[in-house]
Amino acid sequence: MCLTSYYFTTTYYIFFRQDIVNRAQERCYYLTFFPARHILAFYDYFTSEKLDKENEEECKTLIRFVNSKAQLPSREAFQGISHGSKDYLEILCKIGNGLKRNFKDVLKQTRNINAVEQHVKSDIL
Repeated sequence: MCLTSYYFTTTYYIFFRQDIVNRAQERCYYLTFFPARHILAFYDYFTSEKLDKENEEECKTLIRFVNSKAQLPSREAFQGISHGSKDYLEILCKIGNGLKRNFKDVLKQTRNINAVEQHVKSDIL
């Protein structure tokens, strides 16, 4: 394969992958918490036939970043995801819906925001 053809194929794949992730984020709110590369880490975790411990740890960290009380769902909870399916949008939406169920079961964390009660002269007319 010539370099130009390789470059075109690789570029096309990157744009194709980003488009699928964008469409999945439009459909599944809980996927918007994560950038594309993290969503694809979840994809790898839930669709791989063999567990990759490094990938599992990364996904645990991503879940805890959103809510420290949340746990990474088990791979068995996502058994409806076919390992051989090429409908990536459907798979990502299933992952998004699974994350939604996961986060809904966890108590919401409230954070206090300390507002500074100081006015700036440009704010006063």
